[in-house]
Amino acid sequence: NLCYGTGGTKYTHIVTVYRNFDPSTQYKICDRATGMCLASSNSTAGSQVVRAAYNKSASQKWMITQSAAGKYKVVNVQTGMSLDMAGGKTALNTALVQAAYTNSATQQWAFTSVADGTGFFQLKPASVPAMTIGSATNSNNIQLQAWSWLDAQKMAVSLAN
Repeated sequence: NLCYGTGGTKYTHIVTVYRNFDPSTQYKICDRATGMCLASSNSTAGSQVVRAAYNKSASQKWMITQSAAGKYKVVNVQTGMSLDMAGGKTALNTALVQAAYTNSATQQWAFTSVADGTGFFQLKPASVPAMTIGSATNSNNIQLQAWSWLDAQKMAVSLAN
């Protein structure tokens, strides 16, 4: 198919509109409400993922790799562990933790555009589309919440510097 622009300009090059995360790039994931970023609280499996002001530490950097169509594993650079849901639960206010990657449903994440032109995403468990990562308070704890479009549930994913 050909595409014509203004003034009758004929475009014959293929344009790719699909964009994916680079699996060799480190990212920071920060919420819109506070600007704080997801961080590993320590290097122990099962330890909670928290929010903190970005300080360029490896604990706040994440590798995002597509594991299946629309599903991603999110791995902390410092610990090498995957973003997961505590106890494999998917209920409201389930804490986010880090664990060894096992390809479980609770370690598969979907990044869905908020579609308001701001470039923010909802980061949600691929297996639980009605939940998103966020916090109703400005506390450092990060949990799953019912989808409600709070600014604390809108995440910016950008290059970690």
